Amino acid sequence: MPPLSTKDTMESELRKSLQIRSKKTVSDITQATEDLLNEKEGHLPTIRDLVLKSGYSIGTVYRYFATADSLYTSVFIDRFLRKNLENIEKTIEQFSPYDDVDTFIESLVDLAFERLKRKSNTIEKYRLLSKLLIQFSKRSEELNKMLDDVIHALLQLQQENLTNTCKIMSENECRLAVRAFRSVIRSPFLEGAPMAGTEEHRKYAYEFGKALFGKVK
Repeated sequence: MPPLSTKDTMESELRKSLQIRSKKTVSDITQATEDLLNEKEGHLPTIRDLVLKSGYSIGTVYRYFATADSLYTSVFIDRFLRKNLENIEKTIEQFSPYDDVDTFIESLVDLAFERLKRKSNTIEKYRLLSKLLIQFSKRSEELNKMLDDVIHALLQLQQENLTNTCKIMSENECRLAVRAFRSVIRSPFLEGAPMAGTEEHRKYAYEFGKALFGKVK
């Protein structure tokens, strides 16, 4: 292969420079969006909020993200939901084969309640973002794929558990059970129900989880 000419080398370096700059711009915008979503106010940030926070112009924001909603959905999945599901997966993988179903269900309920209570000041945003996610069907599919990692971790736990307290499930059965379990935990928070986060809610989620994933005695 003949060596690159000076012009080709300069063009190559320019492309690399532009790629680096683009990555930094996207990173700065998504970080500013995450910071705004973590603030206490109940509404989603406006483009003006984002421009002031990130230091980039409206034109630059729209150059990289088609709409504000697509940006919020992207950050919600990549910076919030992905991290939460990874934490759940790690928690499941830490259980010993000698831990019974009560132990791991209680731990998962405690983990979920702790996270949702920390988000109590921003729960309205969480509710709005969850609705947005439904509108972006492709991102919803991506979330379902991320959830599959949790399901596979659960299936492995069921197979390796030595306490004879875990129900052995098929993948489809486990997927439906996980979605039902998440709904029981999250829905009262998202709906603003008075029981959200109470001891009554925790107890019900715990008993529901045991009924879903535990063996019938």
